Amino acid sequence: MSLSWRAVAAAAVAGGLALGPLAPVAGAAEAAEAARGARGAAAVGLALQSPDDGGLSTQTRAVYVVDPEAGVTRVSVDLTLTNQVEDVNEGGVIRQTYFSQISVPVLREATNFGVIETGDGHSLVVQEEPVPDNPWVEFATIELDPRVFHGDGPRSFRLTYDLPNQAARAETLSRANDAFVSLPVFTDGDPGQTSVEVRIPDRYDVQVVGGDLAREESDGQIVLSADAIADPEAFIPVVVAGDDAHLVERTVDLDGVAVSARAWPNDADWADFVIGTLGDAFPVLTDLIGQPWPADDELDVIETSAPYAYGYAGWYEEVGNAISIGDQLDPLVIVHEVSHAWFNSDLFGDRWVNEGFAEEYAAQTLDRLGQAYQPLAPPDPSSAAAITLNDWGNPSILDEQSAANEQYGYAASWYVIDQIAAEIGMDQLREVIDASAHDEIAYLGDPGPEDGAEVTDWRRLLDLLEEWGGSRQAASLFQRYVVTQDQQAQLTARTTARQAYAALAGRSNDWSPPLALRRLMADWDFGRVDATIAEADAVLARRTEIERVLRGTAVDRIGLEDTYESAPDLADVVTAADATLEAAEAYRDAAERYDHSPGILGSIGLWWSGTDDRLADARTGLEEGNPGASQQASATVQQRLDDATRNGALRLAGGVAAVGATGALGALRLRRRRQVAPIRITVRSRRHWPLHMPPRPEPPSLSPLEPPPSPPSSVPPLRPVGSPVEGLTPPARAPQRAPTSRID
Repeated sequence: MSLSWRAVAAAAVAGGLALGPLAPVAGAAEAAEAARGARGAAAVGLALQSPDDGGLSTQTRAVYVVDPEAGVTRVSVDLTLTNQVEDVNEGGVIRQTYFSQISVPVLREATNFGVIETGDGHSLVVQEEPVPDNPWVEFATIELDPRVFHGDGPRSFRLTYDLPNQAARAETLSRANDAFVSLPVFTDGDPGQTSVEVRIPDRYDVQVVGGDLAREESDGQIVLSADAIADPEAFIPVVVAGDDAHLVERTVDLDGVAVSARAWPNDADWADFVIGTLGDAFPVLTDLIGQPWPADDELDVIETSAPYAYGYAGWYEEVGNAISIGDQLDPLVIVHEVSHAWFNSDLFGDRWVNEGFAEEYAAQTLDRLGQAYQPLAPPDPSSAAAITLNDWGNPSILDEQSAANEQYGYAASWYVIDQIAAEIGMDQLREVIDASAHDEIAYLGDPGPEDGAEVTDWRRLLDLLEEWGGSRQAASLFQRYVVTQDQQAQLTARTTARQAYAALAGRSNDWSPPLALRRLMADWDFGRVDATIAEADAVLARRTEIERVLRGTAVDRIGLEDTYESAPDLADVVTAADATLEAAEAYRDAAERYDHSPGILGSIGLWWSGTDDRLADARTGLEEGNPGASQQASATVQQRLDDATRNGALRLAGGVAAVGATGALGALRLRRRRQVAPIRITVRSRRHWPLHMPPRPEPPSLSPLEPPPSPPSSVPPLRPVGSPVEGLTPPARAPQRAPTSRID
């Protein structure tokens, strides 16, 4: 919603339609006249009676008949007056009081007055008189002729007048056209002695604001009424009625959104202004906010004075995706209300936040378009109207203090957001809105933000402004303008917790604080922060030991970092840190022993064993946060190192035998085929060769001029089974790369 003080008519309604009481005027004259007639008769005189002294009983009944086809609302006010000031005999002089005038409050646009005394039907004179300091109401002053004396008994009068339909943007309160009716209803008289009635065609959708009126339907009319009104001076309901079928519609497409401007009859200027303003503002506003149009692909903008009756210049209805604004041509109101398509209860949970953002983005949009507007004045926290924004609720209709609070609330909410926008810039404010729109946690971790709250209240907004936006003024602004006295303690606890949080982040080096702690901070659950930080420090202490153990190894990073940063509960992470330390020690020992393998036989024993792969698995387990797998792989490396010398001896013996067998087979083939060319024989196991096999050695070359060697009597089996042997040349070992670890 936007502030009604922008609209002249709304100010009158929300600010209090100060009617004042009926103003009887008493007259006086003194005449000393000898009594004639009976003995002891007193002299008769007339004495002045002040209106403030009362004495005139007044019963009133006001009837309003709305006739939109005629473009007028016809009003009749029936008054029954009784002079209750008794004659006074003062030393033989009769003092009498009479009333010569009575002033009835009417709307300033009233015209076509007439007054009769219903007893005999004779007409009376009525004059219009201004009401001091009230531009909306005037007095219809009736000359009471003859004057009203005590003893006359009740005398009845009927005042009639018309409220003609007012042109759009007229500085008057009533409207009555085919599409819309807005009518303040009032009368005055003695408490319990007044009544009102309103008749309006039943084709209108009727609401009553600011008072209770009974409702019934009769002869195609909606009849609203109130009888025996207890406090007539304060009883000023506003009847608001609409018939959308009589609105004049104009539609335009704005970036895929079908915008319909629905205006009153004969107010094409309003439709043109709305369409033109939105056409210019829509792309700028969307770009500033940084979020796509959040509603359906349609938007209705309806001309109506209904918001004025509630104390607003306009409002946005989430259900139905419609904007209702008054007839004033105010670009700031239009863009403010469109901004509420984004800034509503789906995005922010507090009224002041949505109003502050809507006003700020409307002003920023018009600034970029170079359009003039009337900005809100900065708030005065020391004024009698000042309230904390978290206490700013919905207003009370026609309540002067509530109206003042509303004015302050709009100004203060805009001021807080405007000051932060000036500090961090619109780009950073866009980041804050984006984080809120995507429900991302305020306290960031690595690698990206986790889910946060679905709706952003003032606490989450403060966190987002500081953590995402980088604001350093937000906390002090919130303390001065936003939080209640009871909420001040929360800010104090938050400050202490944030200091502890920042200290942990500082000693964490490149590790972000754990999710467990970041959620506590985001939930404002500060009571558990210290205990969680103690658990985090225990993990960081293990990290220091782990880094010491792994210094100089090939480990690039430790996966404990990811476990720590993403943990919703740190109890298990402390256990994981202990396991990682043990795995790191096991890896270090295995790597050092592998780099210093036991001699030639040990090296031969490690050929094709996959030991270097298992050592890489141990490293990967540490880097990926799987200490159990790492420790198992390191143990396998140690076991294979234990077996390396024995396996090397077996492989060496098997290799020599294989060479002898190869020579014997070659000789036999030469004898059979009598070939001169050298022969190469390859022995393969049933396993395929690794890609890093060494070059195959050349078999012995035999010449037909030389006798072949005698074959051995037996060929020993190859061991271990499945290990291919083509010679004694060891496979090239991948050199241990220089450490690239950041653990130094």
